[in-house]
This record gives sequence, C-alpha cells and structure tokens, in this order.
Amino acid sequence: MKYFIDKNDNNQIYAYEDEVSDEQIKTGLTPISEEEFNALTSPPKSEEELLNEAKELKINEINAKKESVLNGGFSFKGKIYQSSNEDQLRINGA
Repeated sequence: MKYFIDKNDNNQIYAYEDEVSDEQIKTGLTPISEEEFNALTSPPKSEEELLNEAKELKINEINAKKESVLNGGFSFKGKIYQSSNEDQLRINGA
C-alpha cells in the first residue's frame, strides 16, 4: 500500500494499492509511512486498556515465577527433593 496525507484538505488520509500508478494518485498529496498511517488512523489506547495490559503482563510474570518455584525442587535437611507435578503426585501417594 501507498499512504498519503492531504495537508490542504484537513489532513485527509489516502491509501492506494501498490499497483496504482503515480498518475492515478491525487495531486498535492504528501507521502507518509505505514507507521505514520497506522498512528493517524488508530486511536491511542485508553488508560484502562494500558492498565489491563500491564496487569496481564504482571500476572503472567508472577505465574511463571510461581511455576518455576513449584517445579524447581527444594532442599530439606541437606537433601534435595524434586517438586515437578509428577513428583508431587508421587509424594502424595497418588
């Protein structure tokens, strides 16, 4: 895609297929990058959305650490014990 902005027409945004020739593109348009196009056409995330994303990342980080600790084994009186899910079942006699 080719992206343009018309600074003379209230910053109207235009997107043309790559196959469109330069002669077919409206005159007076200023080319912009795809990143600029996306920034102009996508509304910024709300504070609530940003907070929810941060919460989700933190929860995932905590869960990963929890799994690492639960499955990482432990030592007791100088002996190392495994604590994977399978080992936990063996300890419980399942």
